[in-house]
Amino acid sequence: MKPVQKYQCEVCHTEYAKKEDAMRCEKNHKVPQNITSARHLPIGQNGTGYPITITVRMSDSQEVTYKR
Repeated sequence: MKPVQKYQCEVCHTEYAKKEDAMRCEKNHKVPQNITSARHLPIGQNGTGYPITITVRMSDSQEVTYKR
């Protein structure tokens, strides 16, 4: 039997044969830091109460808006 060693990105859980590839993958991911704004609709238009958009500041200081 032959042991096999793999490395896994802790963010997306992809496995790599080389440690350097896993490290490069981890460093590439932008991680959400906090929600900077959220947009809601009135209850007559959206009874769920959930926001229709949120804007998130990422670890690289960029702000990204996500829509439902």
